[in-house]
Amino acid sequence: MLSISRELAKKVSACHKAGYRVYPVPAGRSYTYYQLYIEKNKSDQFFPKDQIKLQSKEKLYPNDTLEWQEELYKLYLKIYNKHIAS
Repeated sequence: MLSISRELAKKVSACHKAGYRVYPVPAGRSYTYYQLYIEKNKSDQFFPKDQIKLQSKEKLYPNDTLEWQEELYKLYLKIYNKHIAS
């Protein structure tokens, strides 16, 4: 598991409070890969009925490496810088 800084954890939390989340979904023939999904909701409760947008990234990441976690946090930083910090 990838360890993250306190600052990054606060940014991820701010994204959640604003209704954004990024999460892995098992993919591939034997589920040996993850595909990352970005979800935007009306609230921080993430009720399915409040979902505004769901977007998947096309790239598949092997689930036995840290690459998918690194990309997940990069996506959170992009969301934070574009939608929350601005």
